[in-house]
Amino acid sequence: MDFRGNDFKALIYEFMANESLEEWLHPRTKGRDDERGESKNLRLVQRLNIAGDIATAIEYLHKGCSLPIIHGDLKPSNVLLDNDMVARVGDFGLAKIISTMSYEAIGVQDQGSSTSTAVRRSIGYVPPDFVKMTVNDLS
Repeated sequence: MDFRGNDFKALIYEFMANESLEEWLHPRTKGRDDERGESKNLRLVQRLNIAGDIATAIEYLHKGCSLPIIHGDLKPSNVLLDNDMVARVGDFGLAKIISTMSYEAIGVQDQGSSTSTAVRRSIGYVPPDFVKMTVNDLS
């Protein structure tokens, strides 16, 4: 209930102490974290671990759910980092659950191969197995 006693729905995220991946790749403060005075440089092993965490999350969305989910807006600002620098994919505002019947709606021939002639998302990552553009698609 809200402060007026009305019912409402809320999505509550776990606090992510290290903010977003965007803050680590493109810090606003010339390489320093204002609050802690720590450098915001990622070591190679951290970058690889973060990439692995993201890949695991996307694989789960695409193949681990009963119906595949396309995130639709994967970018560094939507990847949150916890206290141990473990990446969590967030912001599912553009996510789509793809049922067997809706494969045709996004241009997917079958679940084994895919083509899309119209991807309507914000600028971000669209997996190559969901998109195949040709010269005709661009005209």
